[in-house]
Amino acid sequence: MERLSTSEQDASTRLVRGAGRTYLPRLTTKVFWDLAIWMTGFGVVMGLAFPYFSVALGVPAPNVLTPKYFGATLAAGITVGWVNYSLAKGVVGSRLELMRARMLAIESAVRQASHEEVDLSAEMTALAVAVDSNDAIGASALSFNRLVDALAESQETGQNVQEISRMLASFEQMDPLASHGLVAVQRAVGAEAAALCVIRDGSLQTAYSIGMLDAPLLAHRDQVQACVLAGQSALLEFPDDLIMDGAIVSFRPRSAYFAPLYAHDEVVGVLILASSTSFSASELTTVERVLPSFGIAVSQALAYERLQVIASTDPLTGLANRRFGMEKLREHFEQAVGAGEPLGLLLLDLDHFKQINDNSGHQIGDLVLRAVAREVAEVLREGDLMIRYGGEEFLVVLPGARRDVVQRVGERIRVTVGNTVVPNSQGNVSVTVSIGAASFPLVNAHNMQELIMAADNAMYQSKHDGRDRLTMATSIDTPDSFVIDGQLSAAT
Repeated sequence: MERLSTSEQDASTRLVRGAGRTYLPRLTTKVFWDLAIWMTGFGVVMGLAFPYFSVALGVPAPNVLTPKYFGATLAAGITVGWVNYSLAKGVVGSRLELMRARMLAIESAVRQASHEEVDLSAEMTALAVAVDSNDAIGASALSFNRLVDALAESQETGQNVQEISRMLASFEQMDPLASHGLVAVQRAVGAEAAALCVIRDGSLQTAYSIGMLDAPLLAHRDQVQACVLAGQSALLEFPDDLIMDGAIVSFRPRSAYFAPLYAHDEVVGVLILASSTSFSASELTTVERVLPSFGIAVSQALAYERLQVIASTDPLTGLANRRFGMEKLREHFEQAVGAGEPLGLLLLDLDHFKQINDNSGHQIGDLVLRAVAREVAEVLREGDLMIRYGGEEFLVVLPGARRDVVQRVGERIRVTVGNTVVPNSQGNVSVTVSIGAASFPLVNAHNMQELIMAADNAMYQSKHDGRDRLTMATSIDTPDSFVIDGQLSAAT
């Protein structure tokens, strides 16, 4: 697409500013008909004046001041007027007709795009006209091309926003939303670094980041906190000679953009973008148009997280409930089988718990259950899972735990529960636990249920042998093990 030079653009600007002036009165509703009338009239005037002009130049009056000569000059003047009109219409009118035809094409394309998802960027760019004159026509062509560029840019921005918004709405969970959504926005504006911070349980946390330093601490930065408190976007421009202290990116940024994410008039997070170049107006417009969709998507993902926690948590103890726990155990079992890794299982049953409920009341019983859950969770390894399996039964999943680790963790749990004391108005209440342990693949379980059955049989063996002890299963059907003085021994 051709462009005018700076001087040509200035001249065109002056021509455009003067385009609204009226130098001759309008005679008809069509400009070119006015042009034809004015040029014909001018030809008539010139044809009538030419004989007298000839006399003034020394031509004998009898030779020129005759009807025949007047008729000839008048005809010549009219002919010249019509020739000039035809040339003007051909030179100017053809260019105006070209712009009119392309305006109609743009109108048709825009109307089509309003009903269908069509990328018009390339099509609109092809509709530009050549800027080949430094006058009002050139200025009109330049303005037309700028309009085409603006429409193409607007259409491309709108399409990008629609695609990003559609993608954001497709995620229910925060992790894929944060990663895919952040990458999409980062690419749309050409930022080298980006981050998404969300408000969970009243505190701002970094959900995902790209190219950011100290990502976990990013949410505590003054600029991010200020964005949440003010509830307004902030664009920071950094001069080249600025000495950066405590930068959040590994490169020297030129621009950093902080934007709060809203959902239902409440800030739910902050979007952070950083670039080594200044963000353009169109890039910022793209981000601003994406923000509402991003905010709603983050709010829905946070709500989904809360529902998942509620649906997967036992309300009394705060542990994983049985439905969720069994799904996780199935995943761990399948992974252990597929990767050939060990898997440990501990089934805990509180001894004489019915007596606690009968003697002290169910409220004290609930306090005991909560205390046991809290204390046992403290001694588990990172990655272990404790499940509220039944009334006073708990299931502990130990991924990657070999037999000796299962035994050691189980014994630690037994001692911890035995030392747990729940005070109440009638005196302190304590409890012991019987534990059945199963270690895969030493216990040759073909599925998750068989592994649980092995741990269950071992737990009943602990009950049978006097309670407050750990029994290690050696088979699924007939556990052959015993415990002496709280220490495990297994028969071979």
